[in-house]
Amino acid sequence: MDDNNVESVLQLLEKGDTLANAHIQLVRTINWQQYSIGPMSAWPRELSTIIYLVMVAPQPQCLLIGKEHVLLYNRAYGKMVRSLHPSIMGQPLNTIEEWQGYGAKMAAHRRNATLVPTYSCPSFVIPMMNNGRLENVHLQLDVSTLPPPLQGFHLCFEETTDCDLRERRRSTVQELSEIWSSASDLFSLWSIVLQSLVDNPEDFPIAAIYSTRRSPDSRSHQKLTYYLEG
Repeated sequence: MDDNNVESVLQLLEKGDTLANAHIQLVRTINWQQYSIGPMSAWPRELSTIIYLVMVAPQPQCLLIGKEHVLLYNRAYGKMVRSLHPSIMGQPLNTIEEWQGYGAKMAAHRRNATLVPTYSCPSFVIPMMNNGRLENVHLQLDVSTLPPPLQGFHLCFEETTDCDLRERRRSTVQELSEIWSSASDLFSLWSIVLQSLVDNPEDFPIAAIYSTRRSPDSRSHQKLTYYLEG
């Protein structure tokens, strides 16, 4: 088998794991020859080696190859992009509808990567479809330009969504606790808390607030009653 053929690399990656094999088969089904990169049989040895390293990496990684910046990525990246996988495999980056508003920022990251060996992008947020809903995903990114004669970029991601949200919510609660302390009585506190929920819907998506009041019943005993304040 020709060493230069990426097919030999794909066969090395097929180790009996059903999910891994399905991902490799997805790579094979893309009509690569419609792009400037051409059919897989013509891909250079250097690209085959990089593909192998990307596919075995545990971190989300992808390649933007050819003039069109066509996406080729590993399983971890497929998990990161939620419901956009597998439809975006083998698609030019600028054709992905959900990311149209981020084209300028993405282009800026790629330009920066041409100036240094590896460009590290600060944490940013990008929407991903997840079960029919857009979800904001927080990411950190390292971008490297592929070496000649290859054309394109190598991207390595770290998802920071959970960490960023925990820190944001901690900061929000700290700020709100100072606001809540300004309440003069219990009922004014409910109003302040409810307004805080309205102002911070991403951090507090749902809440029910009850208060308790004592009122005399027919036997002149104090009865505890719960009231839904909001």
